[in-house]
Amino acid sequence: MRIAVTGKIREDVEKLKKQIEKCGHKVVDKNPEVVVSLGGDGSFLFAERKFPGVLKLPVRNRNICEKPDKLKGILKRIEKKDYSVLEHNKVEAKIIKKDSTTVKTAVNEVSVRNRDVFHALRFVVKVNGRKVEEELIGDGIVVSTPFGSTGYFYSVTKTNFKKGLGIAFNNITKDIKPMVLENPVVRLKVVRNMAVVSADNDENVVFIDEGDAVELKESKEVARVVELGDSFLSKRVE
Repeated sequence: MRIAVTGKIREDVEKLKKQIEKCGHKVVDKNPEVVVSLGGDGSFLFAERKFPGVLKLPVRNRNICEKPDKLKGILKRIEKKDYSVLEHNKVEAKIIKKDSTTVKTAVNEVSVRNRDVFHALRFVVKVNGRKVEEELIGDGIVVSTPFGSTGYFYSVTKTNFKKGLGIAFNNITKDIKPMVLENPVVRLKVVRNMAVVSADNDENVVFIDEGDAVELKESKEVARVVELGDSFLSKRVE
């Protein structure tokens, strides 16, 4: 198999690459059949961003490098397609500026919030074409997938969900409950001050100005994750 390896700790990544090659597989940087993500949720999000839609094998246990027989058995199962696949929906953000349009996708969430922490953002939100309020004042919004709803979305709303997309209103002056809807189209337009749009843990954020807009909806892409039922892979070892 053609296998890519991603992870935060370079030394561990290099060790794992060598072990994979010893198992008879080819380690590649382009067009992999499977991506092994070594580390926690952040590593998985990076792997999905770099190789969108490609089958992912998240490995939290760094000791996998010390267990060559275990690794060989796992890769053999994948090669034989002896596994199930979990699919996680993504959220897509179309960022519409005066002179450009950018599209970003996220497995967890997209956040649109005030760039300057000293000044609240004034903005208008429409959900499926209808205004939530005439104008909102606060830090912005978070649009989350079910997979991401236990993260930033939960920290804002203290709730999570299983289906659809969640819309959280972040530290705003009016009491507006979070929304969870099937296939919503959310449009935010900046009225005053500047905002920053971020997708998951991607450091390449997009700054938007007054008059710019962001359209958010469920992406056609999904993240595909190998499910082997192996607790060793999911065990955290620091």
